[in-house]
Amino acid sequence: MTRRTRLEQAEHIAAAEARLAAGETQRAVATEMGIARSTLRDWCGEVPRGDPPTGLTAFARTPEGIDWLHRLVLAAHFSITLRAAGGTRLVSEFLELSGLSAFVGVSDGAQHALNVDLETAVVAVAAEQRTALAEGMPVRQVTVCEDETFHPGICLVAIEPESNLIVLEQYAADRTAATWTAALQDACTGLAVEVIQSTADEAKALRRHAETDLRAQHSRTSFTANTRSPKPRPWRWRATCAALKPAWRPRRSTGRPSARRSRRSRRACRARSGVHRPSRPALAPP
Repeated sequence: MTRRTRLEQAEHIAAAEARLAAGETQRAVATEMGIARSTLRDWCGEVPRGDPPTGLTAFARTPEGIDWLHRLVLAAHFSITLRAAGGTRLVSEFLELSGLSAFVGVSDGAQHALNVDLETAVVAVAAEQRTALAEGMPVRQVTVCEDETFHPGICLVAIEPESNLIVLEQYAADRTAATWTAALQDACTGLAVEVIQSTADEAKALRRHAETDLRAQHSRTSFTANTRSPKPRPWRWRATCAALKPAWRPRRSTGRPSARRSRRSRRACRARSGVHRPSRPALAPP
């Protein structure tokens, strides 16, 4: 049994409704189109789910309406899943809230399959555009910003900062200098570019990859320079304490001073300031 797409169904429905309106029978129309009469009857009598507007229902049954639905769903997938890093469940939620679920399936299986096809098509188009644009590209000296990400394995990433082009995005078994050099050279194959500078952190592999393998300048990122903190070195602390020990020794805490010492301190303060406490008056004899 041949399974026809929504667009093919819409084209058959438009042709069948025109011929039925001209007075032809369903059996003759179905035989002429090569489909079963029950199939034609189901297509013509299909009722959308929910309660969509009548005009929108009629428009969605036409080939133009199907094209519009396809474009809208693809735009939702592209904007939500590829641009905004959302999932297919957000696309299903959008279709349900907008009322388009009356014409489009919103199950996880249907939306996931469509998303996989979209990602495959985007990668294929990107490869075609890369080849087409590289043919007339003038020779340029570029800088690449390099780093590794882990999701879940090691992924080598290099971006050209001026154009924001992702030159390299590749999984690798390790992140040695040789692996970095081979991956970047393979990514630049066919492009008229010369890497003259690499901006990255202070990893030894990235420095060797830039300075030795590519013979380019290595510039560390400002983030690495600002957040780098010295490692603790206990031997330096012990040496400093040993040098200060003869000149300074912490005073032992004796707790709360006694009342006698407090009185003596108060008297010394009054004597230095010239303030004398008046003496107590003598008691008169009884």
